[in-house]
Amino acid sequence: MAIFWVCSIDLAILIDWILISEDPEPYIPNDPLHEKEWGFNLAAAVKRGRQGENSVLKGWNVNITLALISQLKAGKQEESLVEMLKAAGAGNIAKKAPKGVKRDGEQTLVLGSEKGDNEVNTLAKSGWAVFSTGIIALSVLRGKLDTDTDEFLIKSDDVGSGTTGQTQRSRRRAK
Repeated sequence: MAIFWVCSIDLAILIDWILISEDPEPYIPNDPLHEKEWGFNLAAAVKRGRQGENSVLKGWNVNITLALISQLKAGKQEESLVEMLKAAGAGNIAKKAPKGVKRDGEQTLVLGSEKGDNEVNTLAKSGWAVFSTGIIALSVLRGKLDTDTDEFLIKSDDVGSGTTGQTQRSRRRAK
């Protein structure tokens, strides 16, 4: 217990020192290998965050499928996702799938569950693309929302298997 206490005191002092430092840049973590693999720059993301430029969902409405809401409630994560969406600048957040056929130019992001989301098939037939929640965090890190890739797309044939297009990073979805 004494070791933990000493480490926590040292960590608190280090954090305070970084916060009052005139140039905190040398203390921003980086991981060049993973940053390249995932297509973002951590230092740039931190800079955008400090400047309040993390509104990648500005002008977008978000619909969350019932299966995802249920999954989030079970893990007590529903409010965390909603807060993350608000912080990213989302407009209206609806805890239900969108109705009807998707109209051209409509800026609505649909989030669904990778596990047994029965709404994915119906939504796909109506022209809606359904994405896993991973698209939010990575969009904030990248500084832009990109719904033209299969990266976080939940395909109707993937539902139940727990897979998404995440393993197929570079493919672009046909419009």
